[in-house]
Amino acid sequence: MNPKLTDERLSRRAIVYVRQSSPGQVIHNQESQRRQYALVDRARELGFKETVVIDDDLGRSGSGLVERPGFQRLVGEVCTGEVGAIFCIEASRLARNGRDWHHLIELCGMVSAVVVDPDGVYDPAIINDRLLLGLKGTMSEFELNLLRQRSVEAIRQKARRGELQYCLPVGYLWTVDGKIEIDPDQRVRQALDMAFSKMTELGSVRQVLLWFRRERIELPMRIFDQPNGRTVWSLPIYTTLLKILTNPIYAGAYAFGNGNIPALRIVARTRTSELLHWIIWTLLTSYIDRRLLCYTTPHRIAYRARCRRVKRLPRRRACACHRRRSVAMACCNGPSSREVARCASFRSSVGSDEISAP
Repeated sequence: MNPKLTDERLSRRAIVYVRQSSPGQVIHNQESQRRQYALVDRARELGFKETVVIDDDLGRSGSGLVERPGFQRLVGEVCTGEVGAIFCIEASRLARNGRDWHHLIELCGMVSAVVVDPDGVYDPAIINDRLLLGLKGTMSEFELNLLRQRSVEAIRQKARRGELQYCLPVGYLWTVDGKIEIDPDQRVRQALDMAFSKMTELGSVRQVLLWFRRERIELPMRIFDQPNGRTVWSLPIYTTLLKILTNPIYAGAYAFGNGNIPALRIVARTRTSELLHWIIWTLLTSYIDRRLLCYTTPHRIAYRARCRRVKRLPRRRACACHRRRSVAMACCNGPSSREVARCASFRSSVGSDEISAP
């Protein structure tokens, strides 16, 4: 008999906490479930007469990013002072973030409850055991961060090769061999061509929007309520039209990064060398010339920045001024030489077939 399992603790309840991180593990990793539920027999062998199993968190991550009703129930049971021991197969089952782990250990020390795993019995009120529990929690959190770092780097490497499959906007489809092709639907292709041609003619997203709504012409939109998504048709709104007209994929660019398509949106505040490794050209058949897309977007940003700096207007007033092209041209007097040089540098850098990080 372990001296830490006193008669006073054995007279309380023992809680067996069962958790697996994802629904896939719940379905396929049955052996892990059996090991965790077998802790009930282990608790009875040690002398606990009342055992409670908490398995509400099956399929939920312990990283702290999702709500865990089972862990909240466990903390509530410990706070009542009627729990003598908490059984788990390893520290990562209880928590994979320091906040939840140390909070639980602190509560166990206050109510004189112990933590039991296959390696031993730990009393948080004893300094050496508290140190070991702290190390176990830290290693569990570090392991999760290491796994996440490996996964993110693998995603980036696959994206640099142009092989990472993500949700494509309307007008493009993934083939069975992992390639991106233009949607064979002629109606979709003609609608997108019309949107870009009107943008070239009118020069303003708002004017293009007003024209489409005035003519009652619907645009396609991709809805991802099923694995491959589906195309629906409706009158466009400003955000939908803006995403189409500023998406580099329609210029033949395979783009991946922070957000859906970050490269052209952050060009005004990020050095070109820091963002171009997300873009790979020559992989796709484009709807428009890529030089046209790369020419218009930086100049729109440059005019807007110039308007805010010269007139010292709030952001909303400056943007409204920019949307009215005549007022913007009158108050901006054109972009500064530095802004023109930056836009020219961006356009010259996209002249190569493939852009990668140095």
